[in-house]
Amino acid sequence: MPIQAYLHKGRWRAIPTQALTISVNILARYGYNLRQKMGTLLAPKFDFTSISGIRDAFGASFRKDAGIGKALASAKLAELEVTRHLIVHRAGWIDEEYQRRMGQHGLIDKRLVLDGKRVGVLSNAAIDASCELLKAIDLWMTRNRKTRATGR
Repeated sequence: MPIQAYLHKGRWRAIPTQALTISVNILARYGYNLRQKMGTLLAPKFDFTSISGIRDAFGASFRKDAGIGKALASAKLAELEVTRHLIVHRAGWIDEEYQRRMGQHGLIDKRLVLDGKRVGVLSNAAIDASCELLKAIDLWMTRNRKTRATGR
């Protein structure tokens, strides 16, 4: 039974109970205080190798916050992801996946050509998304701040 949900691509997705389960052994390992260990514990439960996986992780952590989802929804960031994948996994040789995601045709088995301008655009996509994400998280933290003394 889902006990929590988060926004992903404009739709609510449920987090299954087993995704939120932490064993007593792990609790004991950290002295039953997980305040400084949540990232360590949750990282294996999410896929940080794709923008959608990163979006899922942030959506689960900062549910109901459209600003965080928007920061990771850039078309240029998606282009950077598919370009990086092509370079790392295909040595820059264009495949069907790249063609499909980029909306291009007739390029299969040709080398990807990158110039300084395109590298700059893709690098700036990562920088812009990072800045927007940090601003959205800062705003979320400000809105959801609890004081230690009162717990509110």
